[in-house]
Amino acid sequence: VVPGFRACRDCPLGTFSNETGKAPCARCGPSFFQNETGAHQCMYCGAGYFTDGVECLQCPAGQYRSQNETVAGTCQQCPPGTYSGPGAHSCVECPAGTQNPAPGMAQCFVCPAGRISAAGSEVCTQCEKGRYTEGPGARRCLQCGFEHATTV
Repeated sequence: VVPGFRACRDCPLGTFSNETGKAPCARCGPSFFQNETGAHQCMYCGAGYFTDGVECLQCPAGQYRSQNETVAGTCQQCPPGTYSGPGAHSCVECPAGTQNPAPGMAQCFVCPAGRISAAGSEVCTQCEKGRYTEGPGARRCLQCGFEHATTV
């Protein structure tokens, strides 16, 4: 290095420079990362992942990140009535006969006997008087036959 001149340095992790000899290095934008020094561009972190600027991290179960997500930050929680596994790009509606009352869940819960739900339900509903289910996870209530009644 010549006296009075600065040494050239590689851009650090999570940054890039697409202009030779120009300073400063720019941080990678939302949904982009760079895990090498001296980079000329950042790489896209796909759906189901979020980034800290240096690496892509998989969304945890119960959360998602869509392909079109351009806002900085982490994954979004799945709303009630839905769920997701790890690395999801969207949430899945709970199937009929199950419920999910809370956001950010990795699974749906089976309705107990005497209760039913439609797909995407947050809660299971009690069968009306004179109706019953054949067990847990039912999608519809059945009518009691003549000379029978429910005990609820």
